[in-house]
Amino acid sequence: MCVQILLARWLASPPAGRATVSLALGDDDRLKILQARAAAGSSNTNGLPAFSLPLAVACHLVDGADGVTRLAGAFEALEADGGELGFDTEWRPASLYDGCPALPAAGSGPSLLQLATRSEVFVVDLLAIGADHAAAARFRRALDRALCAEGVQVLGFACKGDLAQLERSGWLAGRSRGEIAPRDLQSEASAAGYGVSRRQPGLKSLVAQLLGSALDKSLTLSDWAARPLSDAQIEYAAADAWVLLPLADALATLAPPPPPPPPRLRRRPSGPDERVRVASQRPSVWRRVPPPRASGCAWRGGAVSPCGDTGGGLSALLSHRCPSGLLG
Repeated sequence: MCVQILLARWLASPPAGRATVSLALGDDDRLKILQARAAAGSSNTNGLPAFSLPLAVACHLVDGADGVTRLAGAFEALEADGGELGFDTEWRPASLYDGCPALPAAGSGPSLLQLATRSEVFVVDLLAIGADHAAAARFRRALDRALCAEGVQVLGFACKGDLAQLERSGWLAGRSRGEIAPRDLQSEASAAGYGVSRRQPGLKSLVAQLLGSALDKSLTLSDWAARPLSDAQIEYAAADAWVLLPLADALATLAPPPPPPPPRLRRRPSGPDERVRVASQRPSVWRRVPPPRASGCAWRGGAVSPCGDTGGGLSALLSHRCPSGLLG
């Protein structure tokens, strides 16, 4: 199985010596993806329209030095103008290809980092950037500057694990290492009362409640370490990061859901007069049970039998023979 996987990846990889460049999904490609989603139907979306990245938002795959240059320029403009920056990560699930020593470990670090502004989404291929030391160093500096800028509000969703993965793999350096404090929309929504019982709300359910759209999560467990990435994977990853921007707006403007009705609890009487009044209104369901007859055997209610035995229960019946021969 490992040999087949490695052979398929070798055939799909670019030839040696060919430089990788930044790729942007064109409108035609994204329209095909939207049409495919619409043709798939909405059987699991409760009739909600599918959420998709707006065509006015540019989507870029950053997998080389040219893409890092464009990303650094977008970060400089964001730092100058201020605004929100949504981020998300994708990594290969541990359930895929376990036991194959030639493949990277599932916990070795994220494969993608998505960074979204109002007008652009950058899907950073960390595996490709990490192979170019100069591009990786420049990307770390640009990321550190953007995450720690005073006028930039970083948005995440259940982002504690994402930050831990980025820090463990060495992508967070300088001021952003251990000092970044993003706005976690999951914790904010949970504090506002969204979610089921005591469980934290998921991104898909929260988008359905606040934005009225069905967020596609079918590619969550795809192999994000496989190359090349499909157009559907790039669009999926970009939407996961960009949806945080309108979701943050909705959380800031919408009122929290109405609280559930309180349970009906019985209040204890506060004084003797109230206890008498409550007792008089309560139906007499329990009645005093009369004491057992003295003519019965010992096993009936522990009464004294004609034999003089005061024991009770089945043991008394088995261990003692009543001379009267009466059972009640």
